[in-house]
Amino acid sequence: MTQSDSHPSGSAVTAGVDLGGTTVSVGLAAGFDSRVYTAQVGAARSADEVADIITGLVREAAAGFDLGAVGVGVPVPAGPKTDILGHCPNLPIIEGVPFRTMLEERLGVPVVLENDARCMVFGEYRAGALRGHETCACITLGSGLGLGSVVDGRILRGAFLAAGEIWHVPAREGVMLEDQASARGLRALAAGLTDDIRELFELWQTGDERARNVFGGYGRVIGQVACMVAAVLDPGAIAVGGGISRAADAFFPAVKRYMDDVLTPPWEGQLVRAELSDRAAVIGAAELAADRIARR
Repeated sequence: MTQSDSHPSGSAVTAGVDLGGTTVSVGLAAGFDSRVYTAQVGAARSADEVADIITGLVREAAAGFDLGAVGVGVPVPAGPKTDILGHCPNLPIIEGVPFRTMLEERLGVPVVLENDARCMVFGEYRAGALRGHETCACITLGSGLGLGSVVDGRILRGAFLAAGEIWHVPAREGVMLEDQASARGLRALAAGLTDDIRELFELWQTGDERARNVFGGYGRVIGQVACMVAAVLDPGAIAVGGGISRAADAFFPAVKRYMDDVLTPPWEGQLVRAELSDRAAVIGAAELAADRIARR
């Protein structure tokens, strides 16, 4: 386990959980500067073992505090009423089990499940780069492509909890949008130069013309994604997060040029880099749990 930042003050808290395919992170909502605990789940052999790991981290994070509820971001379509999770390729051992019930029985407090990309956008909306924008979106760029949206201050989930699952939108025949917008898409553009994205960014920083062309092409790809989001949602701001966002300076200009050239009428919102990094989903999940208590 690892931990970072200072422990929040106050006694009534909600906890947020970001459950990925290999790691789980847990923190508290209070003050948005809570200590974040992480553990490995990739080697877990059952859903019960995953639930036990989460329970242990939540109890450690909330020790000495009055825990009111827990929000859990999961890598699969889900919402506050979800209990049994569907197809989950990143962590298949949690498929088909009453995961929310398992956690509630262990923790003794209400548990809310939510898609992890929507937890991320909610965290940025409440405490990060999207503050002040009642309609906004967050695109996540990394090993995959994710999208979460807030519309009029409420998370957009869709009729079947699949709003934002744009990764499988066709880009061209036989190629999905995720194939081009993810890390593997960026590496494909850089073929023959380097397959290390950090090294590619360092080359760009030195003024390397080939690296500039690669990021220009990648920026146009992300511009297509951003145009889709802007045209459908008309958000006040779009944040870009995920590991590739660390190279935002290299491809943001091409994203903005593409959007300016394509969108009519022009989109008047802001394109910004996400602020909260890997804490966004933890904070968003905890905030969703806090909203659950408030509604009660």
